Amino acid sequence: MSNGRSVAARRIALAAVWAACIALGCEREREPAPIPEPPPMADPRAPSSAIPQHPELAPANVLLIMIDSLRGEMPWTGYPRDVVPRIDAFRREHCVTYAKAYSLSSYTAKSVAPALRGEYPSAMLRDGYFFTRYPDDANEFIQEMAQKRGLRTLASHAHGYFSPTFGLNQGFADYRLLKHGVDLAAVHSITSAPLTELAIEQLSDRGNVAQDAGKRFFAYVHYMDPHHTYEPHPEFSFGVRTARDLYDGEVRFTDHWVGKLLDFVQEQAWWRDTTVIITADHGESFGERGHYRHGFEL
Repeated sequence: MSNGRSVAARRIALAAVWAACIALGCEREREPAPIPEPPPMADPRAPSSAIPQHPELAPANVLLIMIDSLRGEMPWTGYPRDVVPRIDAFRREHCVTYAKAYSLSSYTAKSVAPALRGEYPSAMLRDGYFFTRYPDDANEFIQEMAQKRGLRTLASHAHGYFSPTFGLNQGFADYRLLKHGVDLAAVHSITSAPLTELAIEQLSDRGNVAQDAGKRFFAYVHYMDPHHTYEPHPEFSFGVRTARDLYDGEVRFTDHWVGKLLDFVQEQAWWRDTTVIITADHGESFGERGHYRHGFEL
């Protein structure tokens, strides 16, 4: 889903949706409007003044929020549990919803970097390891494109795969990991609260978000808690009878902290010039076709 406080912001989001959010297809929650007839093609022999010109779009800030292992089953796609009340409220007020989700791959290392590139992982130069590296000189990512165009680029992360050693920091001017350290293999840590604090700290830095002379930023925040292992959160519990119950509690816990970040963003002077994109890197299996968790099968 994405929001924009102005027509220009919504239009500028389309570029980010392709390069940073390619995992989501597009479908409105109403009957589709008839497709209009395309306008006649301009005569290439006509003088340039006769060819319709589009006004230049004003630039927008972009905040990309990616939630790890988040299934496509949401209240707006028919899932009966209210797993994301804060995101759903934000969606209802501000957003266009893309309800058909297509992951680029089955786990983070083959999904995140390709999403930031707007490519399939098979089309990118990379190594063959599970924690995949994508050589900087062979792959230009959206944050690098944004940086070349004068945007301030920043990111906040909560997992060891995003450590600079794996190279996903390329193109980010301000790249931060949780101050108390990050897991690399299993995801036992509960990180949504400190990650939200880190992102707010980063987005409070005037050097990152100053809008002087039309300056804009591209920010990326990656939440991890829905990822296995599924830790219990009593305040957000759906019971603990099954793994899916625990997972849904993790999703609702993460939603609570994403809501805190969205509250902060909407209080800022730059909010009206900001587009927010909320998406996932891949989903999670709970027995469909004999599959469980993620990263083992497509």
